[in-house]
Amino acid sequence: IIRVAALHLEQVFHDDDDLDDEGLQTLVAALTNATTLRNMHLSRNRSITAAGLRALSQLFSSACPLETLFLEDMNIGDEGAEALVDGLRGNTTLKHLVLTPDSAGITSTGWTAFSRLLCDTSSINNTYRSNHSLEHIGDGYYNSSNPDGSGKLFRSCFRGIPPAVSQYLKINKENYAAKIKIGRCHPDIPVEVFFGYKLKFLPLLVSWFVGFGTRKCSNCQNSTTREFQRRELSAVYKFIRGMPMLAVDGQMRLKSSCGRKRRGESSRQC
Repeated sequence: IIRVAALHLEQVFHDDDDLDDEGLQTLVAALTNATTLRNMHLSRNRSITAAGLRALSQLFSSACPLETLFLEDMNIGDEGAEALVDGLRGNTTLKHLVLTPDSAGITSTGWTAFSRLLCDTSSINNTYRSNHSLEHIGDGYYNSSNPDGSGKLFRSCFRGIPPAVSQYLKINKENYAAKIKIGRCHPDIPVEVFFGYKLKFLPLLVSWFVGFGTRKCSNCQNSTTREFQRRELSAVYKFIRGMPMLAVDGQMRLKSSCGRKRRGESSRQC
């Protein structure tokens, strides 16, 4: 009966409800098929530990489109932070993780785990597979004027959140978050692996940079766009330098083709 009722839920309120790990595990099991659930309130249930938070991974990886999770005034700790991070890998729906930084008990160990979740710099592929959906961690929100009083509006407030985490939360608000992170964290794109595609790959290489090379990231510093453009030119140069004869031959064929068109009094310009 609980599972059937959960199918139509949009919000779950269990703030100040003396919920413990076992209770949270039971609740999560009932909500895995809740395809309309957007907000989940679990604040001030101080009996929930890392074991209970780890159960949330079932919800994060299910069909549940959860966007906001409230865990205010709870001692999450580093183990709890790592449990949340493990569950959020691969998740593409959660945007707001509401907690109280001052009392969450998260040290540099836990914040490092969040930073790695948002941008794993160990390789380009891992950066691409990082979480690009989570936009807010902390307690920066205020109640909206919805008639039912349930709505909350979030503001770009990262009080108590280390810069190593907040910088990636800001980037996640951009349309090209993955590209921006790759461009920022991997200055030398290994274009050599694409030599097998020859010059056919060159237009793809240039277009890949367009998303962040010619547009200014609204949450980045003013120098970011110029830096991405520099990297774009550098990557193109490295690609051309790696196969100079193909580039020269292509240019010679282009000139030869233009010469034939001129002799044939073509109306088109080369």
